[in-house]
Amino acid sequence: MTKTGKGSGRNWILILAAVAAGSAMSLHAQTHKPSLHGRHWMAITGKPLSVTAGAKIFERGGNAVDAAIAVGFALAVTHPAAGNLGGGGFMMIRLKNGKTTAIDYREMAPAAAHRNVYLDKNGELIKGEGGSLVGYRAAGIPGTVRGMELALKKYGSGRLTWSQLVEPARRLLRTGLQSRIRLLVRYATATNTSLNILKPSASI
Repeated sequence: MTKTGKGSGRNWILILAAVAAGSAMSLHAQTHKPSLHGRHWMAITGKPLSVTAGAKIFERGGNAVDAAIAVGFALAVTHPAAGNLGGGGFMMIRLKNGKTTAIDYREMAPAAAHRNVYLDKNGELIKGEGGSLVGYRAAGIPGTVRGMELALKKYGSGRLTWSQLVEPARRLLRTGLQSRIRLLVRYATATNTSLNILKPSASI
């Protein structure tokens, strides 16, 4: 196991590929399915648009690791509550020769953290701000992006660049505004928060 970093990514991504390059398939009328597959590959997530991102990577000759990275970034847009650019996770990989490996990129504590970081001067557990659940001390150092970078360097197909794998997520950010507003409205409803939602301009 390769370890980059501690935390939990609660959004599952399943990317399977029997060969490095996926066979061609048409994505027309399939962009709203939670799973897509070709002759030698399959991509499944809880968000259809993220699946499409992975499928397109296979169509361009990418392998399962390439597709997993593209899907991971896309999920940060389509399902930000679980698409965890600010978190971490694991990537389990089975190579073409049958060898298996894994990358651990869960969040880690800051370098300055120590055993008693959540205890006050009396040795009591700090509650509220400054404790393990609330405030700046509660956050770990994210490992997702670093883990994906390592996965691409070691196990990517070599056919696609980092920017090409991030591009589907970037496009979703530009065209997926309606979905984002719905997420904000859902949040506002759940928390009784008032939101002033502006109409998007042509530059967004």
